Amino acid sequence: MNKREIDNLDKDRLLEAAKSGDFISSIYNYCDRWCEKCKFTEKCLNFRMIDNKIKSQNSNGNTNEPINNIEDSLKLAMELIQDITKELNVKINDSEEKEIQNEQKRIDTKIKENSIIRQCRRYSKAVNDFLNDNSLYFGKILGCEILSGDDSISKEKEAVEIIMWYNYMIEVKFARTLHGYYSKLDEEDEEDDNYDYDDKLVSARITIYSIDRLMAAWYFIYTTYSTYEENAKDFLVMLAKIKNEIEQFIPEVVAYKRPYFD
Repeated sequence: MNKREIDNLDKDRLLEAAKSGDFISSIYNYCDRWCEKCKFTEKCLNFRMIDNKIKSQNSNGNTNEPINNIEDSLKLAMELIQDITKELNVKINDSEEKEIQNEQKRIDTKIKENSIIRQCRRYSKAVNDFLNDNSLYFGKILGCEILSGDDSISKEKEAVEIIMWYNYMIEVKFARTLHGYYSKLDEEDEEDDNYDYDDKLVSARITIYSIDRLMAAWYFIYTTYSTYEENAKDFLVMLAKIKNEIEQFIPEVVAYKRPYFD
């Protein structure tokens, strides 16, 4: 399918693009959403849709690109879901809908109360406060022009970018892990359980990957800048504790490898 044909996909053209062979199926389920750093963007349908949509909107002078992209994606997803439920003759009555809502509330409550999630939230808030308190310094790092061959500045900027990008990622991805864990804890459907368990494992692996990148970034700050040595050490301790508890919670994540990325 021509790249320009993906600018304004409807559900039929989306399915056509997915079946074209130009993209790696579901590769976006295994990534950390940092498209600018990814080597698989040309093979990712999700990236192609978003990238072409933004370019199209920018050329039209549309200033509401993020909102429009979200609305378009939700609309497209709902159309596909409606087609699937119609094809499978799935009907949900009021009683079943209420039961689903109650189950979702139960899961959300358990996730919020999870000790690892609370640690992730404390870490993210502490880092956010730290960056705000030192915004002048770190803002200069992010805004500086990297000169060719200036390796020290390049590494410093990369470390700050990593710290900012993954700051909330660990909570979001581990929450998804828990959602799959809690929603299937009492189920007996072996086939569905296996499918969701894989999703849990993928999300847990992305969480661990994010933590590893954060720890590498903070270690660079710790060993390079004495001014922030104590702060970096505190964050390293927090991250190490979170990682250890996740690996105890889901031991399989230690050996798991994501397709294409690990």
